[in-house]
Amino acid sequence: MAEKDVINTLTPGLEAFAVRADAAQVAAVGAAGMQIQSDSIMQEPTPPLEEGTLRGSNSLHVGDEFVRTVDVPEDTEDADPNTDALADGHTEHQKVATVGFNTPYAARHHEIPADFVEPGSGNKYLETPMSENAAEYGKLMADTHKKVIDA
Repeated sequence: MAEKDVINTLTPGLEAFAVRADAAQVAAVGAAGMQIQSDSIMQEPTPPLEEGTLRGSNSLHVGDEFVRTVDVPEDTEDADPNTDALADGHTEHQKVATVGFNTPYAARHHEIPADFVEPGSGNKYLETPMSENAAEYGKLMADTHKKVIDA
């Protein structure tokens, strides 16, 4: 078989695998992002609660695209999650999940110690679950990636 024939025979299979691999990356970081998003709202320390606006402003993006916001039981009428597409959410070979809170004071409440009223709420409500559950998120990404590749 000539070299050109071998390349023509292999190329469609490699292209199909590349598409599946890309989908697996998106699914894997999306699954981890959804778990991080849920954990940042439900595990202690939780985002501070006065009116629910901060908690209700949560959003998840995978790559550039908005994926979801997690509903919270508090009244979040004034919450304004970022549902716009993000710039630079990925490179050609890397996908990124972005979990965030969209209030002017989100970063301040995350970083600066304060005397929060609600038991269980406090600083580092996004960073703490990420560091405490890093191995779980890694396993979730690996399992999801494998499931999509094997499908």
